[in-house]
Amino acid sequence: MSLVAKIPLGDPIYDANWLCGGADKQLIATTAKHHPVHLWCSDGARYASYRGINHLDELSAAYTITFSNDGRRLYGGHNAHIWIWDTDRPGRQHTTIKTW
Repeated sequence: MSLVAKIPLGDPIYDANWLCGGADKQLIATTAKHHPVHLWCSDGARYASYRGINHLDELSAAYTITFSNDGRRLYGGHNAHIWIWDTDRPGRQHTTIKTW
C-alpha cells in the first residue's frame, strides 16, 4: 500500500467520509474547524466546497458528515441541525432540518 495523495487541512478535522462511485468517481468529504465541507478527488485535488451557515448568517463547520446511498446528497450535523447539500450544486445553498 502506498500514499496516493495528501489533503492539506490546517485546522482540526472533525470528520471525513469516502464516496466510491466506481473507478471514475471516488471522492472524499472532509469537515474541519473554521472551514466549509470540502469534497476532494482521490488524487488530492479539491472538487467542491459546501458552506454551512448558522442562524447568524456566519460560516459554521459541520461536526459530522456522510453521503446519501446514491451520492447525490451530503449530510452535515451541526448543533441540533442537519444540513443537506446537493452534491451537484456546491456553495452555501442547503436545506436545514432541526433535530430538536
